[in-house]
Amino acid sequence: MKRLAFVLCFITALSLRAAGSIVGTWELIDATPVSLRSSDPHGIANHKLYFTADGRMFIIAPDEKLDPNDTPVSYTFDGTVRTLTLPGGEIHRSAVKLSGNTMHVKTEDGVTFTYRRLTGDRAFDRTIEPRSVELLDKEDHAPQPQQPKYDTADYSKVPLAQRIRGVWEIVGYRNVKFEPPPYGFPNDKYLITSSEVAMVPPDATKVEGESRGKYHVEGNTMVVDDGSRWSLAFNQWQQLVLTRNDAEITMRLISKDTAKIPPLPIKIVLHDE
Repeated sequence: MKRLAFVLCFITALSLRAAGSIVGTWELIDATPVSLRSSDPHGIANHKLYFTADGRMFIIAPDEKLDPNDTPVSYTFDGTVRTLTLPGGEIHRSAVKLSGNTMHVKTEDGVTFTYRRLTGDRAFDRTIEPRSVELLDKEDHAPQPQQPKYDTADYSKVPLAQRIRGVWEIVGYRNVKFEPPPYGFPNDKYLITSSEVAMVPPDATKVEGESRGKYHVEGNTMVVDDGSRWSLAFNQWQQLVLTRNDAEITMRLISKDTAKIPPLPIKIVLHDE
């Protein structure tokens, strides 16, 4: 009997260990492409999920830390299925596949989210550059361009008029005072040379139409020849932030080379109202 009890305890421990492998902090890094009509007009942020060992799950914004006062979601995990019980009692089940430090979560509506494990002490408090992972599927399901290799060099010592030059990808809108697109804002590109600024669609590789304008810099302000004035600033992730009275646009540097405009996969960017 003692031998049988030992074996049962050993098997139970293995099961708990397998189920416990979800415990920890995960960052959302990818999602199944969706149709435009199925998209979230606010984008899908690369949030963090923090699973505690006692069955609580916290959802944390990428640039925020864990707030113990936030209401967690109760969860169970049997090694293949994650079951969430919302505070109101609603239950959701998702198929989960773990592979090393990667977790694939297939939701009830068929969308698969990919997460990577964040390691280190208090990984849930690590602040991450916010971005949207919401990719759009083309109508003909044609493959999207590959993600570019972003320029992450430190240009903080470069004069402002030179620092803003480059090819930039829009990653977010805030404080929008005009009517936004019904399905959200796409990740258009800004091409900023020494004297011109142009908006280019995500998958385009050249400037077309009348999207180009002359500009000059006055202090920390970009003055465009159409009369618009944008305040210029950089945030902690060296993203370029353009602000005027009707919107704030945040952009990520793709390249300082303005002679080449790489195509991008089409996304719905973050829109924080």
